[in-house]
Amino acid sequence: MSVAEKESTLHRDALVAFHIVNDSRDPGVSWLMTNWLAQIKASRRISQQEKQAFGELFPNMPRDIEGGIIDQDTMIVIAPLISKNSISEDTLINLIKKDIPMKRFSYKGYAGYHRIGEGKMHISAFALSKKYAVLASNSDYIKKTIDIMENKKERLSDDSGYKETLSLLPPKADIMIFANNKDKGFSRILKGWEKKWKMTVFLSAPYLDSMGLSFDVINEDKMKGMLAFKCSQKNRIPDVVDDARFLGEVLRRKFAKEKIKYTSKVTLKDNYVFLEVEISGMKPLWIMLFNQ
Repeated sequence: MSVAEKESTLHRDALVAFHIVNDSRDPGVSWLMTNWLAQIKASRRISQQEKQAFGELFPNMPRDIEGGIIDQDTMIVIAPLISKNSISEDTLINLIKKDIPMKRFSYKGYAGYHRIGEGKMHISAFALSKKYAVLASNSDYIKKTIDIMENKKERLSDDSGYKETLSLLPPKADIMIFANNKDKGFSRILKGWEKKWKMTVFLSAPYLDSMGLSFDVINEDKMKGMLAFKCSQKNRIPDVVDDARFLGEVLRRKFAKEKIKYTSKVTLKDNYVFLEVEISGMKPLWIMLFNQ
């Protein structure tokens, strides 16, 4: 079953949604998880308490992890649990406490904690049931998500645009991302990110209806990806094509500095613009990212 065919537990107004397939049988994913944990344990910037929590969490990491950005303040992560993927409250407390008091709460069969003075765009609360782990920026949104999961209404997977965009991406992927530009919500968030990055990534973002992204980590050295940009106005397709080509060139130059081989191509289909990328020689970059 592809991601587009699965039932999403996110609200349909989510601005960015992601789905990660954490399959230990996949050589690329297995290498990433093993080396990421090794770098965490070797880091001097991470407390011993957090290192222990990561060590307990990684072996029990759920296979399917869903999450997203709801607005400029709220993010959410949802993971279905099975018996062998038991995650303890103590492990999650040690990951998000940050020496700030936490308060217990319960809701409809879920029990968890939220950090006093909940943060914007940071995981500050969690709730666990026998079937799910839900983490978010605040406990109120956790409760809203539980309602969506229970009522199975107003879900992102009920949106035809979500299904259409993700159905055009390669079905085999370790991560898929959907960006919803309804009411220009995603383009506003992107503008904020661009300000932080001190560079413009996609000038034509206001003319997008949505965007999909798919990445497959083949092994420690190679990765393939596709970005699908759905245009809201046909007369703006040339602008989106120009931006996709510009983005491809920016990535090529960045990877060239790191001596990483990168190729890309831009194609069109109806009101979609596709940017396909292939990257090899990734291992040194992964190690550098782990050390950030």
